[in-house]
Parts: sequence; C-alpha cells; structure tokens
Amino acid sequence: MFVSILEIMLVGLVTGAACVYTPHKQKMLSMLFILLFVCVFYLGFLLSSNQLIHGEGMPWVFAVLRIIIATGLTASAFICFIPYHGFFHSQSKYIWMAASSLFFFTGWHAGHWYSSLYFFIAFLIIYIIFFIGGNTIQSVFQFKMRQKSFVAFTPFLILLLFSIVLLL
Repeated sequence: MFVSILEIMLVGLVTGAACVYTPHKQKMLSMLFILLFVCVFYLGFLLSSNQLIHGEGMPWVFAVLRIIIATGLTASAFICFIPYHGFFHSQSKYIWMAASSLFFFTGWHAGHWYSSLYFFIAFLIIYIIFFIGGNTIQSVFQFKMRQKSFVAFTPFLILLLFSIVLLL
C-alpha cells in the first residue's frame, strides 16, 4: 500500500526533473504532463478498481512490471535525449509511450489499494507537488553540475534503482 504512494511521489519527481531539459516549452510541457497523468493514471486506476486486470494473488507481478517499465523508460530516455531540445521533443515518441505506460502502471497499482475518487484527487495533488519539487531540485542540481553530462539521466537512474530495490 505504502509503495503505491512512494511510486506516485517518485513518478512526479522523475517527470518533473526530466522537464527541466526542455527549456523552451516549460509551461506547456508541464500542463501536458499533468493532463497525461490525469488521463492515463485514471484509466489504470479505473481498470484496477473494477478488477478487470487484477494481480492480488501474485504480488511479484507488480515488482516485475515495475522493473520492466522503469527499464523501458530509462532506455527510451537514453535514446531520445538531445542536449539542446531535452527529452521531450517532436521526435521523442518512445519516451512519451514509456511515460504513459508508467502512469498507467502507477494508477493500476494504486487502484488496488485505494479505489475512491477522493484518493484519486489526493494522488493528483501529490503528483503535482512532487512534479514541481522534482523540477526545482533538478534545475538546482543541473545548475551546480552543469559541466557533467550524466546529470540529465540521474532521475531515470534513481527510478530504476528504486524498482530494483523493490524487486529484492
């Protein structure tokens, strides 16, 4: 149960941090991510709460799916990153698909434990708060270490590390 809330926090931090590297369309990208999160998260939340796709008998399914999706998102981040345009540009189809699947999985996982509209609104507020926090933290981190090329990929690597730790 608590892992679902941690996932939402981490997803907000990672997507907010990744948006730092698209400097020209920051506001539009932030609104687009919040809208994408609401739609896809709610779809996963709805499917899970109606028990159409249910994995309660097999708890290892969540951990395996989490690691597969985190690996896919990290790989697509490495593929789609262009230093001047960031992660989210016109040719970055794979990272949008990977982020959408991460939102769907997070909604599906959270819907198993919390299947109420009040929890959905609370999760949306948590996501927005951590999205802003991730954006702020990554911009400070990137400003302090602007000569290092690996800094852009740290949020995705943290997500992958979190997924591996939960697999164990």
